[in-house]
Amino acid sequence: MSPDANRSNGGKKKPPKAAGSNARERARVAAQQQALKKKRRNLGLLILAIVVVAAAVGIGIGYATNFGKPTASSYTGKGWGPVTITDGKPIVLGEPNAKNTIKLYEDFRCPHCAQFENKLGGTITDLQKKGDVKVELYVLTVIDNEDGQQGSLRSGNAMAAAAAAGFGEAYYNALYENYGKNWTNEQLIDLGKQVGGDQANDQFVQAVNSMKYQSWMNSAAQQATSDQVSGTPTVFINDTVKPDAAEWTPQQLRDAVNQAS
Repeated sequence: MSPDANRSNGGKKKPPKAAGSNARERARVAAQQQALKKKRRNLGLLILAIVVVAAAVGIGIGYATNFGKPTASSYTGKGWGPVTITDGKPIVLGEPNAKNTIKLYEDFRCPHCAQFENKLGGTITDLQKKGDVKVELYVLTVIDNEDGQQGSLRSGNAMAAAAAAGFGEAYYNALYENYGKNWTNEQLIDLGKQVGGDQANDQFVQAVNSMKYQSWMNSAAQQATSDQVSGTPTVFINDTVKPDAAEWTPQQLRDAVNQAS
């Protein structure tokens, strides 16, 4: 070292750190790192617990929606029946001599159909009760075709059975009020007993369990092809398709019916 360097430091060298001091520093750093790892691990466990709970809640809600007991319809009024179910022909709900006809292609598992019913179903029911329209219903299996299930088929068959037994209108409303189910026969029979009372007799139960009206469902699909229907809901008023009907307000529906008269 040069003499000048010695003078700038007062001619003294800094003493080296003691070995014990270095050890304490290393221990302190190691402890901090360990605490950080523990904090991260606990945070990860907390996030995992939240995910597990959320999944369990989702499964519980899904189970209740799909497999829970259905509830009765709030509909009160005519059942429009008993209705004769004939392959290739619709389920007719309403006064036979009504001035106008609303033809519906629907699927009871279709979310767009549920939205349509929620928005315009009450208006259609009011027009039915006044004798302004009758509904011609064809039930399709659009959602079944997408997910490989059979809830659309089973609910359509049960709808035909309910109409044949004389409580079709109430059953129709109840199916949509319980939207979201993949519909087992047990649920459909239970719903029928809640809605139809004595009309949900042994013949109704047998028709549901035996899929008595599956051929009618098949014929509805054929009629949809003939009418160039590609999705649900599809709405016709007096045989004229209304491609934007799902977007209508209740007043627009009333206006369309009046204009078609």
